[in-house]
Amino acid sequence: MFTGLDDIQQQADQFARGWVDNENQKTGKGYIYESTFAYSDEQGQPIYWKVRAKDYSTGDKFIRAFSSGEHGFRYGEPDYRALYPQGKGKKPLYALGRISNATHDDVIYIVEGEQKADYLNSLGLYATTCGGSKNASTAHLEPLKHYPIVVWPDNDVPGQKFLEDIADLLLKIGCSVRHVVLDNLELPVKGDVMDWVQAKNEKGLHTTPDDIQALETVPYTVSQSKTESSPHHANNAIPKGHLAEPMQFDNGTFEILPTGVWYTKKNKGGDERTTFISSPVLVLAKTRDDSSNGWGRLLQWNDDAGIPHTWAISMQHFQTDGAELRKALADQGVTIAVSGFERTLFQTYLASYPIDQFALCVDRVGWHGNQYVLPCEVIGQNANHEIVVYQSNNSAINKYLTQGTLQDWQRCIAKRAEQHNFLVLALCTAFAGQLLEPLNQQGTGFHFKGKSSKGKSTAVFLACTVWGNPESYHHTWRNTSNALEQTAFMHNDGLLVLDEIGEVPNAKELGNIIYMLINGSGKGRMSKSLNLRDTSRWRLVFLSSGEKTLSELMGEAGQKSKLGQEIRLINIDIDQSEYGIFDSINFADDAAKQAILLNSDIKRFYGTAGKAWLDYLTQDKDSNTAHAKALIDQYSKALTANHTQGHIVRVANYFALVAAAGEMATQAGITTWHRGTAFNAVQAVFNHWLSSFEQVGDYEDREILAHVKAFFAMHGSSRFEHIEQNILRNAAGDDITPRIHNRVGYWKQDKDGKKYLVYPELFKSEICKGFDHKRVAKVLKAHDWLDCDDKRLSKVVRLPNQGLERMMIFIDSEIAKFSIDADDQNKSGNTGNSGNNLATQGFENVTTNKTKVVTSEKAVTNAESDCYRFNDCYQLPNQSGNNVEAIQDKPVTSVTAVTTSKSPTPAKSKLKTNDDTDNPQGEFAL
Repeated sequence: MFTGLDDIQQQADQFARGWVDNENQKTGKGYIYESTFAYSDEQGQPIYWKVRAKDYSTGDKFIRAFSSGEHGFRYGEPDYRALYPQGKGKKPLYALGRISNATHDDVIYIVEGEQKADYLNSLGLYATTCGGSKNASTAHLEPLKHYPIVVWPDNDVPGQKFLEDIADLLLKIGCSVRHVVLDNLELPVKGDVMDWVQAKNEKGLHTTPDDIQALETVPYTVSQSKTESSPHHANNAIPKGHLAEPMQFDNGTFEILPTGVWYTKKNKGGDERTTFISSPVLVLAKTRDDSSNGWGRLLQWNDDAGIPHTWAISMQHFQTDGAELRKALADQGVTIAVSGFERTLFQTYLASYPIDQFALCVDRVGWHGNQYVLPCEVIGQNANHEIVVYQSNNSAINKYLTQGTLQDWQRCIAKRAEQHNFLVLALCTAFAGQLLEPLNQQGTGFHFKGKSSKGKSTAVFLACTVWGNPESYHHTWRNTSNALEQTAFMHNDGLLVLDEIGEVPNAKELGNIIYMLINGSGKGRMSKSLNLRDTSRWRLVFLSSGEKTLSELMGEAGQKSKLGQEIRLINIDIDQSEYGIFDSINFADDAAKQAILLNSDIKRFYGTAGKAWLDYLTQDKDSNTAHAKALIDQYSKALTANHTQGHIVRVANYFALVAAAGEMATQAGITTWHRGTAFNAVQAVFNHWLSSFEQVGDYEDREILAHVKAFFAMHGSSRFEHIEQNILRNAAGDDITPRIHNRVGYWKQDKDGKKYLVYPELFKSEICKGFDHKRVAKVLKAHDWLDCDDKRLSKVVRLPNQGLERMMIFIDSEIAKFSIDADDQNKSGNTGNSGNNLATQGFENVTTNKTKVVTSEKAVTNAESDCYRFNDCYQLPNQSGNNVEAIQDKPVTSVTAVTTSKSPTPAKSKLKTNDDTDNPQGEFAL
């Protein structure tokens, strides 16, 4: 380990010299070591080094980068995201520690190499470099923002290209850029700063800072080729004092001036009349979609507060009276004349202004290539420099608002959340939606469930602050499914927040809404012209909150939630936490005061983190995507180390996505959290979820067992015939065998208790309705509900009037043991169920009363028929049990005699009856 910066630099020099020596031995070259240049952050902490050596006999150069780690120096560049997070993956400028001390009046010189920058800095000037003529796009230029810049390129074609590249980038961040006029310096080809200084030295002239500052410089102007391809090039026909070229119309002229849009026309007497139309609105381009439909106009204006606006409007708006168009523009700060004549002229101007520039319009926010489109802003650059704009037939409400600075948000929001796992998860979720499209991954949802005043709304509002004002950014569940479809579409590739799930208008639709939101597809619809409209599609991550879970609300509506819905909307129960949404009390006196403080600040600072996140992602989308994928793979393996079940792995992948987004936002310098904070918090919440969620086998098994038990509870006495077919006679001596409708089998009583015999085909079609019969059979066997052997799930029995048949035999006593309610009370997360112990399920045994004999005026054969015998039943807690006794000494009412032959007999099973038949599929046979 190193003890100081001087020690680090000495060690770096030794490593660099050794590297050059090794290279000479390996290649036979004659490189001579020259320098080791340290690239540091603003505080002077080294990020990486570059060694420079040269073979003077051949002119070959040896320039390599290296960095340091836990085990010393290593070849190659470092992970800039980790060591220089403020650079968002880009490299630091050279001599950054020095130029960070410059005032905004100081000129910063940019040259093409470290040696040149060192020389200018030695004169007392401020100079830096990107490290070479091809490195402009990989350098982090933000520290130069708003500084006056002078570029001194080398005197060659690459130098000119470097000037253009670096100057274009600097102009975009608000720098004023000039460059040294090389023609006056009499430099040789490839000549640079050091050649100019050497030439002066040869003349006996010493170079001073004044000599450098006295050099002729000129403002940088975009090259002609770039001007012609730029979407914002100046129109040479614009008269002085005008904002755009005038437009002729109906013997008059529209003039676009700083004071507004005016229409001038001569009357019959030859006098000119000038009419105010609107405040200045520029028509920048014609817009259309990628199929050359959806045509519109791209408008730009400043409101009275000087805030710029850009809006792409559909040409459909011009085929009406224009009222909706004017309302939307007026709402965004455009002043429009109120009389009918001027309003018509305003619409004519916007629809007819001649413009040659085209722009690609999109009707969906989110990723479009390497650019991210917001309703009023496009972030990133595309390859062909074409303008991409958002255009919708509906007036877009821009919810991506900002207030305060990123530093305010970091200090008052992110840092306060850092030690609270639920809050960290919420913030990480806000960064996750932008990773879905690059990763080609489906979205997910997280539901914070908690009682009133537990802080669940605080958590989801906290996530809103990444993108905008929580008051306007969030939505409630109190919307129809159609409205939520449009809402989801407007949050494509981003974060959707839905508060208070209990307010959903129709809980019966909840399950389908969850599928719709996560699967990212709306309903198919017809247009007024009976054409099929394009189906809305989206990808998003959404947060939900409420006092009840999805399954509870669906249960109240008479529905049962499915496993697929439960793992798409992941339930995060905060009721179990002592402080609700907080892990501890660390920035106020109690949890309530912490919530109040946090809720106060989320209304003051918002929106800046999301913009910073998009800036980071769009700088190098491909590299960031690869980085995200690597993190997700790493985190997913860590979360699922002890789990292999499909639904747990799937949910773990969702948590890994959120953790990766949070860690990347930290590496980008957005959250200011310590490294590992995001993953550690997400892992803790994942384990919290896992502890309260069932294993997939338990979940499906219990659902199957409950379904089968309900079938026997409903039909046990009405669709099963006693196997012995005891004959009962009335007083007149007529047989009164009970009629069994839609019989599915028989029942019998033996030494082990009551058993149900079911035809295999009816087992599949009746009992297993809605389930895979093979899966049901395996579950029943595993829980000992079937009387069977190892090879088959059925046995051959003799049936009345039918001979031998293969039947599935259900054990009533085992069925009676199962209770889904008691099992819910006794299960403990992922440790499995407590077994089939009746005591643990809340049942108590009720002693069987001997069945009374039913007597009549005339003796009844087999009076103690098993038809009237009841087995042991179990008394539910606080209930009286099912102790049923026959009424004694009452005559049996005469009923119509029914012969046994009239009981419907199901079709015989085609399954073999040989118990020893092999099962070639390796599964249990029925």
